[in-house]
Amino acid sequence: MSTALNTSLATGTEIPARPRSSFSGVAAGLVLFLLCAAGIWSIDSLGINIPTLVNSFDNAVNFIGRMFPLDFPPLGESVALIVETLAIVFLATLLSVVLSIPVALMAARTTTRGRFSQGTARALIVLARAIPDLVLAIVF
Repeated sequence: MSTALNTSLATGTEIPARPRSSFSGVAAGLVLFLLCAAGIWSIDSLGINIPTLVNSFDNAVNFIGRMFPLDFPPLGESVALIVETLAIVFLATLLSVVLSIPVALMAARTTTRGRFSQGTARALIVLARAIPDLVLAIVF
């Protein structure tokens, strides 16, 4: 490219050449295009009707209007519920500590002779860490 094309007319300074598109930039553009296409395909396959969504805006405003003002229970009942929640949290933490000590001792190489019990305890620890707390709360 000639220098004449890369020179600013106002100041006479040379403008640096535009960098070529890198592979990561092209890949990012392709991923963005594919995500948009997947979103459009999802909306179409779910049968979502955009005009119906726009026309039901009044229903959303009505719903939000019914949420306010917030209706809190009396202070005594709120305090009792807070104390109950904190008691549940404390007891759950205490129970988890009590249950984790034997599992930790079974998983340790220095305190367990059997490889089966050691492997079972380690698998239980890995499983407990892999499953989100919300899933465990729903199951139990």
